[in-house]
Amino acid sequence: MAGALIETGGLYLNQEVRVLHADGLENELAGRFDQAQESFRAAQEALTEDAPTTDRDVQEARIIRDSGFTDVRAAITTSDVALLEQARTTILDSLALTEGVIDAPQLSLVHSPKGYREYNAAWRAIYAEHGATQNLLGRIGTVSSVMREVDMRRGVESAERIGLDRTSQFYEDAHFYHSRGSNGYYRVANAMTAARNERLRGNLGLTGLWIARAALGVGWTLAHDPKHFFATARTGSKRLGSLRSPDSAASSVLVRP
Repeated sequence: MAGALIETGGLYLNQEVRVLHADGLENELAGRFDQAQESFRAAQEALTEDAPTTDRDVQEARIIRDSGFTDVRAAITTSDVALLEQARTTILDSLALTEGVIDAPQLSLVHSPKGYREYNAAWRAIYAEHGATQNLLGRIGTVSSVMREVDMRRGVESAERIGLDRTSQFYEDAHFYHSRGSNGYYRVANAMTAARNERLRGNLGLTGLWIARAALGVGWTLAHDPKHFFATARTGSKRLGSLRSPDSAASSVLVRP
């Protein structure tokens, strides 16, 4: 996810590329968007030296995804809504990479899996990363609705609102993959950002459903992905406060997209 270099595990990572990727994320969070993009480009260039494998494709997809979300943060900082479409295009490129991996007849891994457990771990990592990309597409829709000041409440019909209805489906698609994936942090972050999106839409029932999914995700993380438990519990707790009202949800989108 943009925001921290969260390691899913289950796939090989080029460590030189990993360092460049982490540097890009650090610059992104500090608001140094040009430097962040330079680091992401350098990471992608370094990856071209690796043989084409499933592992490389997924690592590249993660970098492209975070490059796209850097444009989302830049759009908020500069109030340039046009950057959101650029971000969407970039993140759709990332999604196409992981879709290609999922649709491939078999995995091409750097290290051959030793039995079903390792093979399953690789697939679950792929599902987690694919879900994380779906989540960011949902977040772009949420950010767009706030920046454009679109009234997302039920019963309010407008071309802009109808066009943004796809946003909720991205969060659902992400949940589908996260429930099959191996990263608890991604799972809970998706549920809480989906809850915020529904709060903006005035859907209290769906807001509650997503909070429940987040709570279940925290429990799942403790049992199955303990290395991410504290980060997961922290992000769930911090995002909970943004759900007090539609106004607090909207404010949080521009601070913590």
